[in-house]
Amino acid sequence: MNEPLDLTCRVEGIEITADNVKWYKYNPGEDNVGLLRKHYSLSSDGLTLTIKKMSDTKVGSYKCVVEKDGKSSEAEFEVSLPIRHEDLIEPKAESVAFFEGRTLTLEVVKLGGTITEIYWECNGVRVVKGEGRAKIINNGKGSKLILKPAKLEDVGSCICIANGVGTQDSAEITVGGDENTVVITPVKTEVSCTEKKKGCKVEFTVTRAEGAVKAADVKICKLVDGVLKSCSKSKLKKDKYWSAMGNKTPISASGEYMAVYTKDGVETQGGPVTVTVKAKKAKKEKKVREPKEEKEPKEKKVKKNKKNKDQ
Repeated sequence: MNEPLDLTCRVEGIEITADNVKWYKYNPGEDNVGLLRKHYSLSSDGLTLTIKKMSDTKVGSYKCVVEKDGKSSEAEFEVSLPIRHEDLIEPKAESVAFFEGRTLTLEVVKLGGTITEIYWECNGVRVVKGEGRAKIINNGKGSKLILKPAKLEDVGSCICIANGVGTQDSAEITVGGDENTVVITPVKTEVSCTEKKKGCKVEFTVTRAEGAVKAADVKICKLVDGVLKSCSKSKLKKDKYWSAMGNKTPISASGEYMAVYTKDGVETQGGPVTVTVKAKKAKKEKKVREPKEEKEPKEKKVKKNKKNKDQ
C-alpha cells in the first residue's frame, strides 16, 4: 500500500521500441494506462509499467500488447494488495435460534474503517441479495441478513465477510432452530345435543411453540370414512377455537369432528370430538277430560209450621 510497483513485459527474438508497446488496465473496462502519466510511468523501451503509488483503485488486471510488422503478442498481470486483518465488524449476537416458519434475523455492526464490500455466506453458500427467502440490508451501521420464513435447513452457521482497503474481517454466527410445534387438543372429546334445538358446540385449543394462532387458520371438519368434509371456519373466544352447528342441527350431523390448522402450507390435525345428536322427544298428547255426569236435584223437604201442628 502506497508503495510503487513495477510490471515488466518480456520480449525475445525481436527488437522493439516504446512505440511498439501499449499498456491497458481492464477491470472491467479497458483503459490505456500508458497515457495516464499522473499515476503510471513507462520505461524508455516501454516494457516496464510502474504504478507510482499502490492503492485499492490500482488493483485489477493489466496487460501489455506488443505489435510489430502486423504481428502482436500480449501478457497479462493480476495486481492485488496483500490482505491484512482489521476489526471492521462484529456480530450483534454470536448465536441465534429460531422457530420454523418464523423470521430469522442475523446482524453485524460496523466497528470502524472503510468497508468496500460486505456479503454473507450460510453453510458454505454465498447468499444472494433478494433471491429466494433472503433479504440483505446494508447501511453505515452494519449489515442484516433476514431469512423469511426460516426453515430447518438454515440450521448451521452464517459468516458475514467485510472487505476494506487491503483489509478483511469476518464474523461468524451460530444458527439453531426448532420445529414450531402445533398442539391441538379437544376441550371435550364427546359432545351431545338434541336435534332442532340448541346445536352442539365443538371446541379445541390450538397452540404453537412460537407465535399466535389466528382463527382464520383453523377449520373444523367432519371426518367421513377417513376423509375430512364439510369444513367450516372456527371462531375464537377465550383461547378456544370453536364451531357451533346452529339451532336446526339434524341427527345426520352426528359423527367425529377434527380441527385442522394450516400455516405456510403445513397442515396439522387434532381430535377427534365425537358428536351425538339425539332425537327430539315426541310431545305428549293432552288427555281429554270426559264431561261430568249431571246429578239429579235433591227434593227439598218442607218444614211444618208449628202453629199448624198445634191446631
